[in-house]
Amino acid sequence: ADHGQSFGEHGYGGPEGKHGRRTYQSCLAAPLIFWSPSRIPGGRKIDWPVAHVDLFPTLADLAGVTPEHWPADVVGENLAEVLREPDVEPPWGQQRRIRYSMAFGGATGNTWNLFRFLQNKRVKQANPRYLASLEGTNKLIVDPKAPKQFELYDLSTDPGEFTPLTGSRRQAQAARVTKLLEWYEATRTILAQKKTSKADLEALKSLGYVD
Repeated sequence: ADHGQSFGEHGYGGPEGKHGRRTYQSCLAAPLIFWSPSRIPGGRKIDWPVAHVDLFPTLADLAGVTPEHWPADVVGENLAEVLREPDVEPPWGQQRRIRYSMAFGGATGNTWNLFRFLQNKRVKQANPRYLASLEGTNKLIVDPKAPKQFELYDLSTDPGEFTPLTGSRRQAQAARVTKLLEWYEATRTILAQKKTSKADLEALKSLGYVD
């Protein structure tokens, strides 16, 4: 799957389900399943925080395509060895991996969703509804328009994100809000500089994401 789906959690989605405008785990988390009997053993479950950017280097390695043949701008971590060997350390070593995410207002009909932003470069209007960062089991959710009202959850004890942390535990994570906002500004700058090809725009147009 490329995303999760919310069915009324946190007042979002309803019986029909929705995704794209919230950064709770119900919308972000999706199963990543590998099946290749000749290349990796079966029956393993890994709960490390990974992302779609990890797919290319991992699949390329499993297919026997070595890094010197990858595009120069590949991002993400190669998890192929992790799949092969049960005791190997994650590529990022002993450090906690921080995963960032953002959710825009919608896919169509406005100028501030990600796809339209790539089309028209209206940087000041490319404002997401929510940002999030996941570090270990600590999940931070921030509304850029009200960063002081951030939400913090411990997914190890509250996987549904129903009881925000308060008091000293919340205060101890306050510095992460600044880091998350800095990540967003840096990401927005990169997107503003990105040259979207005619072929990419045509593909997005065929899906209804841009005019």
